[in-house]
Amino acid sequence: MKKILIIVIVVVSLALIGAFVSIFLVINKSKEPTAEEKLAQEIEALQNVDIEELVPFTLDQQIIQLVGTGSKHDYIVLDIVINVRDNDMLARVEKLKPAIIDSIRGLFESKTPDELSGKRQEMKEPILKAVKDLFSKEEDKLKIISVFITNYQFERI
Repeated sequence: MKKILIIVIVVVSLALIGAFVSIFLVINKSKEPTAEEKLAQEIEALQNVDIEELVPFTLDQQIIQLVGTGSKHDYIVLDIVINVRDNDMLARVEKLKPAIIDSIRGLFESKTPDELSGKRQEMKEPILKAVKDLFSKEEDKLKIISVFITNYQFERI
């Protein structure tokens, strides 16, 4: 009888220990962030950037022919700075410089001076979107932080 009681106690004890270990493992596993949670944390870190930490990419001055309204040609002259998160992203943006220029030209060559005059702030958002659209990964897009138009003027030749 004692042997049966000891065996029952051992079996019940092992079952309880197994149950507690299983519960412990499930609880600890659920505390580890999922892939989506990790990505969300990375995105949040990228969005909380101090402006002093940004790395500027300055495009050469862009002279873009606009839609003319008369016999002379209208041009917009743009000085653009694209701010990125880090030097790795800066290198990637530099490699895409021809595509960036082409995208920016495409934004403005169908516009008239009247449509763009006094709209410096409104021009920045489509430029930022055009640059971001050149990258396929969302985390890369988030590393392109802002666009500054440091100078713009119209010329008629």
